[in-house]
Amino acid sequence: KREGIQDGLERLTYATGLGALAYVQKQEAILHEASSKVGVSGSELPKTVERFFEEWKSTGKKVEQLSAILAEEEAKELMMESEKSGKYTFKILDVDVEMLMKIAQMVAESESGAIAIANKQGNLVCACGRKSKFMSNEILDEVVKKQG
Repeated sequence: KREGIQDGLERLTYATGLGALAYVQKQEAILHEASSKVGVSGSELPKTVERFFEEWKSTGKKVEQLSAILAEEEAKELMMESEKSGKYTFKILDVDVEMLMKIAQMVAESESGAIAIANKQGNLVCACGRKSKFMSNEILDEVVKKQG
């Protein structure tokens, strides 16, 4: 390995003899273990890892798109429920905090509707539409008193 000690001065560390042999054997063991995990030979490993990485990125984008659609549908349902009842809607969802925030943002950007949503981890978000008769802080106080 190479280390920069100070400007113009470098330290080189290298292995020779048995130390070099041990290093190469360790690297080969790592390569063999990685290739056996994905079920390919060592020479095919770079191409396979690249393919897995591309598939992983693609899957992440699809999950993000589906998450946005789910948030939009959940927000619509909650707003309709709130508008029909004339009250705010409280619901506990099985989603992460980012999804709670997305749903609340959509409600906040709407005309009416008022919601308080929580997840199973205990996160709570309140939102009201621009022309809603409710105030988020009042909903929050009421929900906290009721739910503890």
